Amino acid sequence: MRVLKSARGVFDSRLLMLNLGMAIKTECQTPGAVFHTKINGRSIELKVDLPKDLLLTEKQAELLEANLHNAMELVLAPYFSGFNKAINK
Repeated sequence: MRVLKSARGVFDSRLLMLNLGMAIKTECQTPGAVFHTKINGRSIELKVDLPKDLLLTEKQAELLEANLHNAMELVLAPYFSGFNKAINK
């Protein structure tokens, strides 16, 4: 899923995914990367084989980790909406 720059754009694309029941097709932005996904009832694993070393500093690696976490939350949030409503009652 391509994350749009504005918060409103991210919100709109998530609604579109829910309404259509499918991912939005986008042009590949990670040529050479191979994605491996494993989905079970209570876990999701995502591994990416990269075409080259990233050579990140510790600060860059921390930022990448935070961005990956945020991206996964955006993708998974619709599956938690009922759970969140039940908790907040």
